[in-house]
Parts: sequence; structure tokens; C-alpha cells
Amino acid sequence: MVGSEYLQKNRSAKRKNLLNGLYEYPPDTPIYRVFRRRHLLKTLRTGRNVLVKPKMWDDPFENVVFQKTSFMLGREQVETPTYLRERFYGQCWTLNQEETDALWRIYSPEKDGVRVKSTIGSLFDALYDENNWRAWASYYMGRVLYKNEKNIVAFLKRGISAAALADWRWTASTLLFKRLEFSHENEVRVLFIEYRLRRAQRYATWSYKVDPNKTFTEMLCDPRMPQDDFRTSLGRIRALGYRGPVKHSQLYQIPSVTVRVRKRWDPGQHRATLQFTSSGKTQAR
Repeated sequence: MVGSEYLQKNRSAKRKNLLNGLYEYPPDTPIYRVFRRRHLLKTLRTGRNVLVKPKMWDDPFENVVFQKTSFMLGREQVETPTYLRERFYGQCWTLNQEETDALWRIYSPEKDGVRVKSTIGSLFDALYDENNWRAWASYYMGRVLYKNEKNIVAFLKRGISAAALADWRWTASTLLFKRLEFSHENEVRVLFIEYRLRRAQRYATWSYKVDPNKTFTEMLCDPRMPQDDFRTSLGRIRALGYRGPVKHSQLYQIPSVTVRVRKRWDPGQHRATLQFTSSGKTQAR
């Protein structure tokens, strides 16, 4: 436990660490992430959610401020300090409530993904450990802002003040912008900054305790997952103690439809007209 001074500082900083306007969202706002099945089962088994270094993400523009740039100190050009570049860990979620074909194909390439639902409030509560004396400078969650590449480069060329580099919230925000081409993702990111440099250099991942039954409100399995695999996945998820709803996506299921064919007179020929509705009743035309 930390002293009362640090505890108060951590509590007062918590809301401020919801970045890019995320603090304006109601805490019960739904948020989603597609886990690969093996990663989700590991989370359920260990009770720990795993964040990774941004350099492990696909987009080369991730962490571009500290990953691909150098800084001018007076007339001297210096490379990005290691103590800044190596300390970041993150995990990507989305505010998009509707599942899409693109989402499953990108984030579930082996057709075994599980989309987990949570809320902004419960996800951040699980992350933010106010008993960590550096919580105010360690735990963040924020919306991703989307900018075109030209504006990103222009931002970098304008320069960065020493005061900004000393501001941990600003530092965290450098992981919260992407190119416009990714705006369909509507991303929110969970972020952690490790102050222990040697530890950060040694480990590519960082994890924290999470109670799946409190943090994850429901799960949805890939629609391309065969029915037998779904039943197996459901059994393993239940065996690991998860009690929330677990469903199989119906995105590719054909609805049950009754199709009726009727003939009507058309001068010069007979024409058969197909008319159908999801209710099975023919609509008059």
C-alpha cells in the first residue's frame, strides 16, 4: 500500500488519464476486442491481461514520435532516448459495436477468434492500480485520433518542447494517433508506461490482474468457426470459470425465408415474379 499522499494523487489523476476526450464517455460505454482463442484462454487461465510493445504492431507509424525520429537539442541532433522508446506497452480495443467481415478477417486470421465485450469503466478500473505509487504516470486509456500522413510529418517537423517530453500524459498521447486509412477501426487503447528501464528493455510484454467475470461482459466467437470447434471452445471457456454469455456469431447465416412464386398477366407474355420477405409473407406490389 502507498501512503495517503500518493493515494490521493493517484485518485485525482485517474480521470485525467482518460485521454482524447474519453473521460466524456459514460463508464458503461461498450468496448470490444477480438482475441485469438489461445490468447483468450491464457487470459482466463492466468487471470492476467497482456499488453505488448507497440513495435510488435503491424503499422510502421505506431509510436512514430519515439520510434522513428530524432530530436534537436540546440544545434545538436540526438537519437530518441532509450528511456522513452522502450517503456511503452499497449492493447487495442474498439468502440465499434457492429461486427463486420473485415474485423473477423483482420483480427481472426485462423478463424478461431473471440470478440470480447467490456466497458470503458470496468476495463480502466482493472488496469489502474491506485496502490502503485506511480499510477498517475503509468496507466492510461484513450481514443485514437486519425490524421493524414502529411499532417503527422508536419507535426513532427514543428518540433517538440522539453516540457512536453517531461509530461507523461503527452508522452502517452503519442500512441494515440494513426493515419486516416485506419479510421474505420475507431480505436481505444489501454496503455502502460514502465518506469523501470532495465525491466522495460528486458520484457516485450507486460500484464496485469483481471477478473474476467467482472471485466468481460460477453463473448462472441468467429462466424467462420465450425460448429464442433465452437462447442469445444465453449467447453474450455466454461471450464476456466467464465460465466458470462458466450455466443457463436451468425454473421454468415442465411435467414430462414419462405419464397412464393406467383404469376401475373403482362401484355404479350406471362411473367413469373418472385416476392419474398423474412417473415415468409408475400408483399403485394
